[in-house]
Amino acid sequence: MGLNGTVLNDRNLLSGSTNVNCAGSEMMNNSDFSHWHDVTLVINLYIPPILIIVGVLFNVCIIIVMNSPTFKTISTSYFMMTLAVNDAMSLCISLTAHWLHVNFPETIVRTQYSYIMCRFFDSYGWGNCDFAIIIVAAMTADRSYAILYPLKCHTKRTPRRLRIEIALLVLVIVVKDIHFWFVSDIVPLGRDERLCEVPVLKLTSRYRYFYEDIWPWIHITFISCCFVVIFVSNIVIIFSVKKSSSNKSVVDGRKQRTGSSKNKRISPRSAQLRQIAVMLLCSSCVQLLLTFPFSVHIAIADKMAELTCNPNQQSINGFVFSATFYMLYSNKCVNFIIFTCSGTRFRKTWQNKLSQYICRRKFKSLQINHSTKNPISAISYPTVSSEILESTKL
Repeated sequence: MGLNGTVLNDRNLLSGSTNVNCAGSEMMNNSDFSHWHDVTLVINLYIPPILIIVGVLFNVCIIIVMNSPTFKTISTSYFMMTLAVNDAMSLCISLTAHWLHVNFPETIVRTQYSYIMCRFFDSYGWGNCDFAIIIVAAMTADRSYAILYPLKCHTKRTPRRLRIEIALLVLVIVVKDIHFWFVSDIVPLGRDERLCEVPVLKLTSRYRYFYEDIWPWIHITFISCCFVVIFVSNIVIIFSVKKSSSNKSVVDGRKQRTGSSKNKRISPRSAQLRQIAVMLLCSSCVQLLLTFPFSVHIAIADKMAELTCNPNQQSINGFVFSATFYMLYSNKCVNFIIFTCSGTRFRKTWQNKLSQYICRRKFKSLQINHSTKNPISAISYPTVSSEILESTKL
């Protein structure tokens, strides 16, 4: 990712060998280069502010809804609130810094201590994105566990245990990505695809071996394990939702045949759990769709050294990188829309919260208008009440 330390073939970008056989890059289509470059500039200028404003607003809304009595008693809501906080922080810190560097590079002050800034951005950027993935995996696993073992989940999934689990997940991510804190540095002048990188040529032989040959497999294994957990948990959730729907259809059919007028209502907690299951299923599927293109682009770009030689190919690569990069960050903005569309209770709770806020605003405005029209009555009540209190004391 731009400043998240995503590997864009550092050894090709920094190595002097990339200048070999680049003479043919002079034969390029200038019009195509200008077209793709202009489109990329527009995307980099306007898309990030929209994602930041909309994403932060939507994640705050998720926190408000998940903190309501309707969802607060469900264990998965803790993971959802944690994910919303993580996404909002990523948009405010990582994406904001990336937007400033790409569009206003003069705002990034380059000093001998710039590496400290980049070590923070790389460590936090990688950790933030990895934490989002592992939180989604934990949410889906938590919901599938609740489906398979409802009694154990109700008694054992206490808020204290959930906080401990989240702390352990944070510790796992810190151990995985802490090495960026020791090696990251700011990119040279003239490069705007990202702010920070790992300078491979400046690394020791041991760390370079780790970074080029061991670290990619660690990351691939981590991503694969998370996606396997999400996939298996989603299968359990799908079968559960399908089974509950078929059971409801059977019950409705029996009522019609027997002519029974009794309406057996589903318990509120069962309805809540089913809504959470559907919301998580939709959210995890959308996350896979929005994350996969960027991973594919990075994998392909790492194998194509000619992208660093041909300016026309560079412009196309820059466009594809920006498009898939912002698709990745849009994943941090769409959860509220997904939850609203897929969860009836989530939607109703949000409508109630919004209605309460509007009513309070109207009530306060009416109070202000009334006090301005009747200033004497507005100040008489506290005076009378204080006099009564004094008389009762005597």
